[in-house]
Parts: sequence; structure tokens; C-alpha cells
Amino acid sequence: MAELVDALVSKTSEVTLVPVRPRLRVQREAQGLPFLICKEMYTVYVIKSTTRDWFYVGQSNNLPRRLDHHDKGYNRSTKSYRPFELVLTEEFPTRELARKREKELKSTMGKRYIRDLYRKTQQG
Repeated sequence: MAELVDALVSKTSEVTLVPVRPRLRVQREAQGLPFLICKEMYTVYVIKSTTRDWFYVGQSNNLPRRLDHHDKGYNRSTKSYRPFELVLTEEFPTRELARKREKELKSTMGKRYIRDLYRKTQQG
């Protein structure tokens, strides 16, 4: 990590270190030069109840932990629909893009897309 920071400092005087949860985000902000971001990805996911015909759309930067919380009943909105199967995942570099896609999937057209996709996977 120190070598990465040294390399970035030698190229430009504008280096920003921003703590993001347990990781550091290193961003190079120089006009006309590409910047490097070391950060986590955000995942939009769709889970389906195995006992009912019910889908849930969400997003997380730690998908295994989030799915575990759904299955253990820590989430009030999904607790009564347990257990779940994972239907769809999509990764995004920023939370804003993940949130935008999550909202699209929660729309009427998004719900139709999810149901059609699920039916196609069940048919073979």
C-alpha cells in the first residue's frame, strides 16, 4: 500500500486518503490522468422465499453477511418469508449506481423482469 501511495504522490501533488470502513480508498485526482480507486464493490441482489411466491430486492457491500442476516431473521421485512434462495446478483463500483439499479428492479417493469428471469431459470 505504501508503494502505491508513493507512486501516486510522485505523479501528482493531489492525493486524497479517505478512510472507508476498514479499508482505505486511495484516489488520484489529477486533470487528464486516470485515477485509481481501491475500494469495495456494491452488489444488488434478489432473493426469493422458498416457501412463498415472494421476492426481495436489496443491495449490500458484503453480500454473504447480508444473506446470512436474511436467513437468520434479523431483517424485519423478510423475517416471515424465510428461508431464501438467491436469484440474481449484479455488481457495481459505487453505491449510487447500485441504488439506482435497485430502484429499477423494485419498479413494476423490474418486478416483471425478475419474475420472467426466475421462470426461465426454473424451466431449464
